[in-house]
Amino acid sequence: MGLVTPTRVDSSLERPLPLRLTLPLCILAGIFYFASFPGIGLWPLGFVALVPLLISLRNQSIVVAALLGLACGTTATSLGFSWLIDTFRHHGGFGTLTAAVLLLILSVLQAGRFALFAALVSGLHRRAWPWTACVAGAFVTSETIYPLIFPWYFGAVVHDIPFLLQTADLGGPVLVGLPLVLVNAACADVFRASKPQFPSKSAWGTAALMLAGTVIYGAFLIVWTDHRTQSAPLFRVGLVQGNVPMPPASSEQLAQKFRTQVELSRRLIAEGAQLVVWPESAFLHVLASSDPASLVARTEAATLEAPLLTGAILESHDGKLFNSALLLGPDGQLRGRYDKQHRLAFGEYLPFGETFPILSRWSPQSGSISKGIASGPLAFESRRISVLLCYEDILPSYVRDVVQTHRPHLLVNLTNDGWFGQSRAAVIHLALAKLRAVEHRRYLLRATNTAMSAVIDPVGRQQAVLEPFIENTYIGDLRWLHGWTLYGFWGEFPWYCVAIGTLGGCMLRRGGRGLHSFWDKKRVNSE
Repeated sequence: MGLVTPTRVDSSLERPLPLRLTLPLCILAGIFYFASFPGIGLWPLGFVALVPLLISLRNQSIVVAALLGLACGTTATSLGFSWLIDTFRHHGGFGTLTAAVLLLILSVLQAGRFALFAALVSGLHRRAWPWTACVAGAFVTSETIYPLIFPWYFGAVVHDIPFLLQTADLGGPVLVGLPLVLVNAACADVFRASKPQFPSKSAWGTAALMLAGTVIYGAFLIVWTDHRTQSAPLFRVGLVQGNVPMPPASSEQLAQKFRTQVELSRRLIAEGAQLVVWPESAFLHVLASSDPASLVARTEAATLEAPLLTGAILESHDGKLFNSALLLGPDGQLRGRYDKQHRLAFGEYLPFGETFPILSRWSPQSGSISKGIASGPLAFESRRISVLLCYEDILPSYVRDVVQTHRPHLLVNLTNDGWFGQSRAAVIHLALAKLRAVEHRRYLLRATNTAMSAVIDPVGRQQAVLEPFIENTYIGDLRWLHGWTLYGFWGEFPWYCVAIGTLGGCMLRRGGRGLHSFWDKKRVNSE
């Protein structure tokens, strides 16, 4: 009976850092991650934010590594989503203590991405895979497969640095974040031994090549995209930011705000706007789903002399509510409709509320919006507009499916971030949405109720951003664009392949004599 000789484990793997050091390091990493993210915006921290966590993971067991990642992630997400306490209180009807508990639960759930990342780094490193490959594979896998209630991605850290955004048209937000993670891995490699030392050639070489390649590609694509954009057809668009008060608001206040939006629209049309855009739910009347134009015709909006794209709430004959976008002609007739497909948890529906009705009694102010029926593009003259409602513009896979299916010439996001109050959430939302313009090389027009209304060009630059939390307008020229990108073609497929390889790598050992199955160790123990 033959025995499989186990590969000798390096003695350094037997000496992980103690908890009294690793826990503070993980909390520090969470604070750095939060501070580097949009809202606080100390983006250079993104190149080192994960270093304390990576140092603490050296030589740890997979379980301990996952717990350390959870501590880091809970710190980052509880700070990053702290604005939700006011949202839960004011719009969910919860008390302060309940809102804080909900935030903690949400933070731990969202922090699972960090736990998965840390566990994979540890698992791969303990199987003797190269350090850089461990970190890169773990990052790609955790960002690709871990489900989030409120999505985000690390690449948003550099949302204001166009040179670092352009790889989004190759690999989406994951590829934008990858150079940051590789630099973090190289920096953490300095501490691979008991005393700091220069990072290995493979670690710093990979990081340097990736970062340099990203910058060179970005510089080239910005010039090329700008040149291509200049030859595209122009059209003039007007945007209205109504700053409509959130509930509870009186019917008189809402009626006045509606008249104000109409008046602001008339001014934009007088300045040459060929299309006027209002935010999500800005048409402050509930319309019949079967015939919304009948009520529109009785409002001041029917007197506008240009097409209006507006958000509205529609009600079906059986009482179902839809969060929709309507394209109305100058005659008030309906030219197109899009219904929201991805509803916002707690704001538009209560998760498991239909299954467990008691949850609805606990949160009486949570919405009851139904999943939409109409999902096609809106035809405007000879062009196509794809509308994204609320947070649909931060869902890369969904937007990719929309672009692949409908081939729009323009992306328009109608949103109402008034639910978040005067917090940093609106800034984060804009930063996350920017990448959709780069991924598909189209303009992204964002009409918001309070903040942040903006025009994003096809390389991710802010062509215009309106001052938040006031009534405001924008008028300017955009261009109709079409075409395809590699990200639009293959989406997350390459990253799922990496994820499969990463998970497989945790089962296989890389050694001097080839790969040794994870199960070999079980054979040794059994024999």
